[in-house]
Amino acid sequence: MIKVEVKSIFKSFERPDGKLKVLEDVSIVLNENEFVSILGPSGCGKSTLLRAVAGLLEIDKGKISIDGEISYLRQNSSLMPWRNILENVLLPIEIQKRIKPQYTDELRESFSEFGLSGFEKSMPDEISGGMAKRAALLRTYLEDRNIMLLDEPFSSLDAITRKAMGRWLLEVWNKHRKSVLFVTHDIEEALLLSDRIYIMDNLPSKILETVVPAVGRPRNPESVYEKPFIEQRKHIEKLLI
Repeated sequence: MIKVEVKSIFKSFERPDGKLKVLEDVSIVLNENEFVSILGPSGCGKSTLLRAVAGLLEIDKGKISIDGEISYLRQNSSLMPWRNILENVLLPIEIQKRIKPQYTDELRESFSEFGLSGFEKSMPDEISGGMAKRAALLRTYLEDRNIMLLDEPFSSLDAITRKAMGRWLLEVWNKHRKSVLFVTHDIEEALLLSDRIYIMDNLPSKILETVVPAVGRPRNPESVYEKPFIEQRKHIEKLLI
């Protein structure tokens, strides 16, 4: 079942020096329980595409169809500094139900799974960047919507932490199987996590190629050392460099 379908969309922005064309005839599909990545260099329009899918940006031409409810995590973790981690994570439930939610056994299990057990009362400035990202992802997950849009959630992390977070997200997704549209400029991250990858070029951005990872599921962190994975990574690097 198709959850998100983007058909031949165009998007440009007016600037003092003229019109900036960002997206040009872009089409993508996200099926139910798929993890699909949008991969490309910085500034190529990946986030613009995700914002259009989220309904935050009006397109010039084309069509976007959504079957379900969307939760959207931007690059910034957006944790409120005056609320502790538990209060930050439960904020969407509090807003939706207009009551202060209880810390149930089910939520305790989720905090443990997301590596946050024992840090519920900590403030955002008392935890690491990786933990802040996990808290933001848990908050997005707990919105309980069947489509998740993740806009470079690990972009601000150092290389080692980012790699660890990508492997952790693979484990979480393997368990929960949400329909995820994921923006990244990290090739290894995209190949490890995705069912399908749309590769975008520079502005005005089109889809250069659609790639299905050569290493099938189930994948694990060791998959990045397999020969088909390495060869496919080299192929994508040649497309983008």
